[in-house]
Amino acid sequence: MMDESPANKTRKAVGGMNWSDFVVIGIIGAFAVMGLFKGFIMSVYRLVSFVVCVYLSIKLSPVLVRILEKTAVFDVIKSMIVRNLEAWSKSAFSSPTVLPTGTAGAETILGTMPMPDAFRNSILNNLPSPSELIDINGIVNAIGDGLANMVLSVLCLILLYIVLQLIFAFLGMLLRQIAELPVFKQVNKIGGLLLGALQGFLVVYILFAILTLFNSNPAFAPVFEQLGSSMLASGFYENNIIINFLFPPITA
Repeated sequence: MMDESPANKTRKAVGGMNWSDFVVIGIIGAFAVMGLFKGFIMSVYRLVSFVVCVYLSIKLSPVLVRILEKTAVFDVIKSMIVRNLEAWSKSAFSSPTVLPTGTAGAETILGTMPMPDAFRNSILNNLPSPSELIDINGIVNAIGDGLANMVLSVLCLILLYIVLQLIFAFLGMLLRQIAELPVFKQVNKIGGLLLGALQGFLVVYILFAILTLFNSNPAFAPVFEQLGSSMLASGFYENNIIINFLFPPITA
């Protein structure tokens, strides 16, 4: 008789509570308590401020990059990158002078560097004309321009996000004082409790959705056995809204 798979074991009849149920209750309870202390107003404010900070950082960073490209900041970043590229090319190639010129030379150097394809393609698409890539120095300088621009873009994005978060943190201090007014306090606390519990539910669904990736791994068999015999956790696992959304059931 074949051994029962972990996935099938979760379909057994639900029994009493076990450690998996307490994990679920603990996660939801912890988020509910955090929501209670934060309050509904501040919980929503933090979520909105995060989204706004990310959006504004993405939108404003190109403007800041264009400004800093004309300053010594860009030159310093580029000089550091060029020095590293020169050292890299010497260690990667026994004789860098035999590299092909033009775009082919840049492709050869970039092909030896551990970077995402998106970065590599972006640099190649923004190289100057082949007439400027006649030797190793010209190629390294062009690649240095592209990499320096990417580094500067990331730094500007992070810098803007930090500055915007500080601004919203100051505004949040003012909003917290308003939320503590008697007319808002009770509603704010109850709303925060409910919103926190809702976040806890979502976290549980996410964790169980990730857990499905391991349902064929024998090492996780004890975990799925506990889920199958649990009182609460089995419901989150078997009726996972995230899994149902990603893989909707096929109706006849």
